[in-house]
Amino acid sequence: MFKKILTLLVLPLGLFILNILVVYPLFKGGYTSQMGSIETAFIADAKFIYEHFPHLSWNPLWYLGFPFHLSYTPFLPYLLAFLHYLVPSLSFTDFYRIIIGLFYALTPVTLYFFVRYLTKKTLVAFISALAFSILPSFVYVIESVRGIGEQFGFLPWRLVVFAIFGEGPHTVSLAFIPLAALAFLYALKNPSLKTNILAAILAALVGLINWIGLVSLVVIFMVILISELILGEAKKKFKNALLIFLITYGLLAFWFNFSFLKSSLGFGYGGQGEPEIFANFIRFWPIFPFLISLAVVGILSVFGKKEKLQALCISSLWFLAFGFVIFAWYYLGRAFLPQGPRYLPELEIGFCLLLGLAISYIVRKIPPVLAFIFVLLVLFLMGYFSRGIFQNSQPLLAKNPDIENTYEYKIAKWLSENTHGERVYLTGSGAFWLNTFTDVPQVRGAADSASTHPWWAHANYQINTSENAPKGQEGYLSTLWLRALNVSYIVVNYAHSQDAFRDYRNPEKFEGILEKVYDNNQGDIVYKVPLKNPSLSQVVDKNGLETLKKPYNAVDLSKVEAYVDWIDEKAKKVEWQWLNNQEAKIRANVGENELVSVQITYDKGWRAYQNGRRLKIKKDVLGNLVVEPRKLGEQEIYLKHKKTWDIWLGYLITILTFGLILRYKRKPEKKIISSKKTKDTEEEEDKNA
Repeated sequence: MFKKILTLLVLPLGLFILNILVVYPLFKGGYTSQMGSIETAFIADAKFIYEHFPHLSWNPLWYLGFPFHLSYTPFLPYLLAFLHYLVPSLSFTDFYRIIIGLFYALTPVTLYFFVRYLTKKTLVAFISALAFSILPSFVYVIESVRGIGEQFGFLPWRLVVFAIFGEGPHTVSLAFIPLAALAFLYALKNPSLKTNILAAILAALVGLINWIGLVSLVVIFMVILISELILGEAKKKFKNALLIFLITYGLLAFWFNFSFLKSSLGFGYGGQGEPEIFANFIRFWPIFPFLISLAVVGILSVFGKKEKLQALCISSLWFLAFGFVIFAWYYLGRAFLPQGPRYLPELEIGFCLLLGLAISYIVRKIPPVLAFIFVLLVLFLMGYFSRGIFQNSQPLLAKNPDIENTYEYKIAKWLSENTHGERVYLTGSGAFWLNTFTDVPQVRGAADSASTHPWWAHANYQINTSENAPKGQEGYLSTLWLRALNVSYIVVNYAHSQDAFRDYRNPEKFEGILEKVYDNNQGDIVYKVPLKNPSLSQVVDKNGLETLKKPYNAVDLSKVEAYVDWIDEKAKKVEWQWLNNQEAKIRANVGENELVSVQITYDKGWRAYQNGRRLKIKKDVLGNLVVEPRKLGEQEIYLKHKKTWDIWLGYLITILTFGLILRYKRKPEKKIISSKKTKDTEEEEDKNA
């Protein structure tokens, strides 16, 4: 009884409390003091959901507008919005920090239970979970990672990436990955509808929390499946795993539709350039089975019995798989999984698993008294090497004592009070935080893969750097891009700015070209961009649209200039009014051979109506929306963004999946025995017979 209480309650609770103490400042709420963190993106998403629900089809605030479902996986933003709805006295950021703190502390607990089920050894589970909780991370062997870690006393890497970079959703997903892995392993050993559904639900939950977490889990599932196939009954187990994968996608399909997968995997502009991933897989795929085969053969040849090797097999392949991805990223410059460096925490888990197994192996090979002393020594050394964890984590996680005195807050408020809803251009941390504090629309945002506009990233890079721009015309070309994107104000950060990134290479290029309207005397200047018509909609020449040519690149000055001239040519007064974030109304006087240009991102979800009749919508050479009216003269055009076919298809797949789960009945399957019967067992069964 005491042993059960110790292993199932005391040790997990101790791990949880220890990690709560490490991240205790998070439970005080408030804003982070790390203004370069992208945690603001998830807070801004939660704010958008709370303020605009149920009209969530389109987000007009980032990237010249984009379908909101592309912004991020939904779990954390929707949870924040729901909690704030229930308890308005706590802000989005209060809930965000509390949630991250709780799941950060739960991760070693779930890891403990996974390792204990895998190895059937409490010592291995506890050592692995404790090492993951407090030790300086193994990944600090990588020089560039070590350079970051030493600034914060070599805190656990998952704590650093959350605090500095804002990896909140990934942090939450890490708490569920061990549970999903445990459920998957259990389902392969004990196949039934219930175990399959449980494994699929936990896997889907990881996917809804974080895309990188889901990719990691797929790798882990493959590792677990390989270990089970080695033990026998391969065909049945493979079919069972395939069924779990299908149920998992069915549960995810309502969000993981075609457009979301396309955006997340980096096809097109605005992603991370990950199309290279697939070329790398095609070119180097033989490496993967070779490494796996080598590891499996090596483990079996050295240690012998399969059924006792599963824990070592899973730990080794786990470490090898993520180690290869990380090694390829940092030392070969190759991406084998999306956003390669983000799998460092998963690699760290693999290392801690191996560490726990190694210590357990030594303990079994030495006399009990020496084993006891050895375990005490290990715990002492772990405590010694992590002795600065509380001292270093507290200031790193401390809330911002005066958010209203930060550059990001001040510039956001100035723009909110002076721009009257016009589009602005910022970069760096100013862009990240703008829509956490205000509803000012901007060209940038805080989740680049969400963008569907084909030119924002190119224009953004050119405005920031002026790389390869015609000599002497750097400021002029950047101004042309601002006008082409309907930007009324640009915030320029100089070298002594408090912006966390200061992305401009040549901020002086705007001097003498644009009108200075605000200077905070701290390295940040706001310029007014001369637009003939600051409205998001313009009356344009129909014939001109046909003659326009797409710029070859962002420094194709003549074509960008031609586009701006086409927008400015008519310069008629056009009234634009947002009815809500996904519906708008245009009032314009349209003449012969004229169209209405709308300087927001073209998307197949947009519909235009005039007196209830559908109008034709086109895409111009920069990817903006163009509407063709049915009549001439004064008129009113109604725009609405609707869900596209792939979204509805995703909904249908998820509904059908739930329906099949509720209705499907099948006979109970026999348990798949993962290990061969021993001779004694067979003899006992013969006697009973």
